[in-house]
Amino acid sequence: MDALKEATLAEIGNILINHVMGAISNMLKTRLSYRIPVYKETMIDNLVEDTSDMKISIADTSFSISTLSVQGDLIIAFQLESFQTLLDGIQKLVE
Repeated sequence: MDALKEATLAEIGNILINHVMGAISNMLKTRLSYRIPVYKETMIDNLVEDTSDMKISIADTSFSISTLSVQGDLIIAFQLESFQTLLDGIQKLVE
């Protein structure tokens, strides 16, 4: 059952990432490249210990499927250069 849970949550993460990155890409009118998400169950410190060259964005997520309720965090790690490009694009939109 753990393998099924992991595969299901990885696919849900993939769907969420595609929607989030697609929305950002459309908003900035640019093409973005990103990797397929990875599912991990661990403490946050273990996930972000080697991110000195990255900026982290965390979104608390929850959803329901019939009687099953799932809650978790969606973590997006941006390389510093990519994150600055994202911020610059957002700044242009609000000006």
